[in-house]
Amino acid sequence: MGALWWSDVGGFNSAMAFGDEAVWLWVASPHTETTFSILGNTGVALLVLAISLAVSDTRLHVLTAPIATVGSMSLTAYVLHIGGIWVLQPGSSSLYLLGFLLAISAFAM
Repeated sequence: MGALWWSDVGGFNSAMAFGDEAVWLWVASPHTETTFSILGNTGVALLVLAISLAVSDTRLHVLTAPIATVGSMSLTAYVLHIGGIWVLQPGSSSLYLLGFLLAISAFAM
């Protein structure tokens, strides 16, 4: 069980590895929905929310304005991304992603 305790490689299933014992609740591997997995996910979500709120209330608001404007018109952004992908048929290059991000941010501003 060693390395599989933390990962789900090889079809690891906590209930199968530990049987009916309650010790499997101590597993903190991803997507096990155990107590520690849920607490960890909740903590990360709250941290991201706190950082986002702190940044939006400071002078960094000028830097986050493009993100806020794209977020306020998210359906339009999704449709334009899908249209851009359909027209351009881009490869898997990161330059296409950067181009899409810059184009929709400029459009939203």
